[in-house]
Amino acid sequence: MRRHLPGFTLIELLVVIAIVAVLAAMLMPAVNLVRDAARGANCAANLRQMGMADFAYAQDWEGSIAPAYANDASGAALWDRWWYRNLDLLDKLDQVTSPNIGINTSDRQNKRSSRARYLPCPLTRPIPGGMDPMSGCYAMNASLPDGPQWGVANSTSRIVLAAVASPSRVMLFGDSVNSGCLFNIGGAALYTPAQEGTLVNNNAAAYRHRARCQAVHFDGHVEGWLRADLTADTSHWSW
Repeated sequence: MRRHLPGFTLIELLVVIAIVAVLAAMLMPAVNLVRDAARGANCAANLRQMGMADFAYAQDWEGSIAPAYANDASGAALWDRWWYRNLDLLDKLDQVTSPNIGINTSDRQNKRSSRARYLPCPLTRPIPGGMDPMSGCYAMNASLPDGPQWGVANSTSRIVLAAVASPSRVMLFGDSVNSGCLFNIGGAALYTPAQEGTLVNNNAAAYRHRARCQAVHFDGHVEGWLRADLTADTSHWSW
């Protein structure tokens, strides 16, 4: 007499597989939301640290933040004095991101191209041939009044923190795809996802976090803005 061992029938097995597949499909959007939220938090922390570094820089420079860029006597760009290569600012950023590690002043020049690697936005990728590790990742607001003027000889104007009338509205650093690490109101509407990781120079804000551009403001808080916010409201760019 044959004995039947207990087990699943083929139909029962298929039903179980179908139920598991349905549950997985239901959970995937939630998993993606959690992952995107984590990446957004990582980016916000990076921007907050950049703001803290610039505020610390201002304490050493009579209340003035680091200039976005600088020009020489002929009006040509002084690349080594742009914010992302400003050694005084990079020292502050090093102290903020690695407070227990001393500054190796003997290797300061090489750190122009290495320190920024501590702060990659998790939703973008490095630009081949980019000017700096920050290229296509974060940018400084270049629409600020009293800042340097492009092409103007010896233009290294400084922005005093106390002069910012609405610090909770005006952006300091934010998401950008611009290889030159600057963004402004003229580039607020130029972003497309295809620009990520490519060599572009359009001063564009990047809306990579659930269609928002995250930015640290002059009061130190981080907030994300929609494209419509940054294209229509100049108070996010200037005062």
